[in-house]
Amino acid sequence: FNFVFNHMVNSSVGKIRFEDWLKITSENDFETFIYGIYCATFPNETDYDVTCPKCNSENKARISKELLIQAKNEQETAAYIQDILGKNYNPSELVQHSVVNMKDRIVLPRTKVVMDIVTPTLHDYLKSLQRVESFKGYEPEIFTYLKYVGDMFIPHIHAMSQGQVEYIEVETVEDKLRVIVEMPPEDRKALDKAVKDKLEKYKVEYKLPDCTCLNCGHEIKNIIVDMTEILFLSMVRA
Repeated sequence: FNFVFNHMVNSSVGKIRFEDWLKITSENDFETFIYGIYCATFPNETDYDVTCPKCNSENKARISKELLIQAKNEQETAAYIQDILGKNYNPSELVQHSVVNMKDRIVLPRTKVVMDIVTPTLHDYLKSLQRVESFKGYEPEIFTYLKYVGDMFIPHIHAMSQGQVEYIEVETVEDKLRVIVEMPPEDRKALDKAVKDKLEKYKVEYKLPDCTCLNCGHEIKNIIVDMTEILFLSMVRA
């Protein structure tokens, strides 16, 4: 993260401290920063090695950088970007309207637990790594859920039995972990869907265009590119 931050010439929010940048930058956007450094450092077309899944032959594909980037929901993503750009927000307003400040509130079908689903930042990612070390009694996958969960509220059982709708906020990490771990399958399925929807709403992917294997003629699709790996391998080769 330091490497990327130190190579930023400027930003849409002006001068910013590293710690603040971590808190306003979506984890999903980190690869876009890598892509930007890659395009600036290696502006020409590049050869990529593509392994055919059918015959395992290696194919060479020469691709320009512009063809690598694809928005998952292209129309919705483009509309969001145009809306943000068209309103000429100042830096603080820009942060306020960014995806990391958008929450989707859900009610789990079985337990009726209320959760705010959020977009995790780079700061959340680092915090998640620290939590894995601090709470070794939990499976690491549980902390992936926790990254996407903001405020959490559980029904007040006694109040509910009296016909009153009341909720208690779950405040500690331990209690949030316990709610996620003890979640019934029906609720886990709903949480999975909510997290997936949040993850994919404005998701940008880096892929090579579909190609045909020169050895067997098999059409190779969905060729994902790991921009971090590509950047640092290219730097080593240079």
